[in-house]
Amino acid sequence: MSKQTLKRITVFDSTDLTAAEEYFTKMAESGWMLNKFGPVSEFTRCEPQKLRFSVQILYFERGTDYEKTVKGYTELCGEAGWRSVSSYAGMHVFVTGRDDVPEIVTDPLERIKAVTKQSRAGVILLWILPLLFIAGAAQFILSIAEGKSFASLLALEFPLALCFAALLLFAVTKTASFLKWRRAARRSAASNMPIRYYYLRGMRLRRALIYVGFGLMAAAGLLSLVGVCI
Repeated sequence: MSKQTLKRITVFDSTDLTAAEEYFTKMAESGWMLNKFGPVSEFTRCEPQKLRFSVQILYFERGTDYEKTVKGYTELCGEAGWRSVSSYAGMHVFVTGRDDVPEIVTDPLERIKAVTKQSRAGVILLWILPLLFIAGAAQFILSIAEGKSFASLLALEFPLALCFAALLLFAVTKTASFLKWRRAARRSAASNMPIRYYYLRGMRLRRALIYVGFGLMAAAGLLSLVGVCI
């Protein structure tokens, strides 16, 4: 008997809404319907079908009743033909099987504000994390300058330098991606054009750089182990 549920890693940034929509559409066409959205999303088996997904970020000012506002928003979308599927960290997924249902339209300036708020915390955190390893990276450079052997640095300094490089790569990639999106979004809003998000292909290219970072950190751990054993 074939399994009826499937879990997939679905880490989408707030600038990846189009990529998320593409991904969920392809999964539905393959016979897997989104059931629960999150860093690890859950899909249930279904008949392969052509569905339209819309992922929206809902942002509201402090002092507002968020749950009440979300309920009102999803009810309005439901009346327009969009069914609420699941949500995670302010990202709400809607679906429809009809071609005549109009796209969900929100104020472009509100969209930019929502994505900026959603992205800011992640960007700040990614720039703080490298600071935890900067001392080790600096010590590695000083040790090399002093003529110490590379083998003597494997246990600590070099792994710390690799972790610093990996986290710095994360921070630069995330920041550049967000700033590029915000610049294009502001131009689109000023020209009364639809705001575009990153497609699945662009997101995968960015994720490849992140995998390089993870590879560096894994190499740091391995080298640290080797250095201790030497």
